[in-house]
Amino acid sequence: ESIFNQYYQEDRYRPSALTRQMLAGKKVGRKVGEGFYKYQDGQKTNEAPAQIAPEVTEFSPVWIKADLEQDASILRDYIREQGLV
Repeated sequence: ESIFNQYYQEDRYRPSALTRQMLAGKKVGRKVGEGFYKYQDGQKTNEAPAQIAPEVTEFSPVWIKADLEQDASILRDYIREQGLV
């Protein structure tokens, strides 16, 4: 908030409401051992497990449009080369 006020309430420096809530709840991160994650010995302990993206085997048809027909042709060729058609 101090930076926001020093720059005359410039929107790009507007603080997040969540930051104030985290500060009020004394959850300021690694320094106190808790923030968005819990920390033990400086390491995150409750990080969400990685999620595997599903494999896509079929693609929906798309409409290819470009200002120049040559650009559209290049794009169609690229899509065919990648096996997406």
